[in-house]
Amino acid sequence: NVKKLGKKVLASPYYGPVMQITKLIVSDNIEEVGENLYGGNSNYQTQITTLEVPASVTKVLPVFYNRLSLKEINAAEGSKSYSSEQGVLYNADKTTLVRCPVSTELEKYEVNEATEIIGDNAFDSCKSLKELNLGKNVKTLGKEVLASPYYGPDMQITKLIVSDNIEEVGESTYGRNSNYQTQITTLEVPASV
Repeated sequence: NVKKLGKKVLASPYYGPVMQITKLIVSDNIEEVGENLYGGNSNYQTQITTLEVPASVTKVLPVFYNRLSLKEINAAEGSKSYSSEQGVLYNADKTTLVRCPVSTELEKYEVNEATEIIGDNAFDSCKSLKELNLGKNVKTLGKEVLASPYYGPDMQITKLIVSDNIEEVGESTYGRNSNYQTQITTLEVPASV
């Protein structure tokens, strides 16, 4: 029945060990999340590797899935709002890819055929990905879809396969970091583009 999370609910101390929570199950009633959920220390990283989204959840706030330790996001079967595939979060009918977790262990990923929209920051900071196929029906790329982190290694995508149906690309596809250089060496553009 939890509807609101206050400030710094999952905060760890500035010095000393971080919290050891590795699996977070989001309440189906959460409507509001307080500022600095994980604390004010920008260097702090949770140990949460799995985010479980119950079927009754209608909105997953980015504060839950933008953690560097997160390896998979799993939506419960029967959800009317979300689905997941290989630990990647989609809306229920997979027409929108919401988020690939930052620490996914996937090196190669092909977006579901039903997908038409890649959401903002969908592959932001996913450093293990080396090959990404945007699928044949994607029409819209959100903002900062392939952004790299400000600190740490750049994304490692070397092969990007672009949909032949892309009509709109959001601003700063590779992020706001002007020093960032992509690792992309192969860009496959279909004949219809």
